[in-house]
Amino acid sequence: MKTTTDTTADQAIKYRVSHSAIRTRYYGPTDTKGSRFIATDGENRMVVSYDYSLGVTDNHAAVAQAFLAKHNPYETKLETTAACFDDDFYWTWEITGPIKTDGEISSK
Repeated sequence: MKTTTDTTADQAIKYRVSHSAIRTRYYGPTDTKGSRFIATDGENRMVVSYDYSLGVTDNHAAVAQAFLAKHNPYETKLETTAACFDDDFYWTWEITGPIKTDGEISSK
């Protein structure tokens, strides 16, 4: 029976991806923009409009999940709790599967 192992490059990507966090921050409305959230991992950034059908914490979680879906190469599951500091939420996740196919990841 043949088994596969991660290459060194795969291991490096997996380490960086699994040892990161996503920060979500709420921004209130201005004269020209509605309420929104910004998610970042330090490299990538994503702006998402406030979903008024959700509560504040659920909005933060939805934004973090959308960010993962767009920028993370692995199949993942967002942790259900986040650390909160100065009104920012910090999210982590678990890698649950292999790298997604090329068509499943959006570019920056």
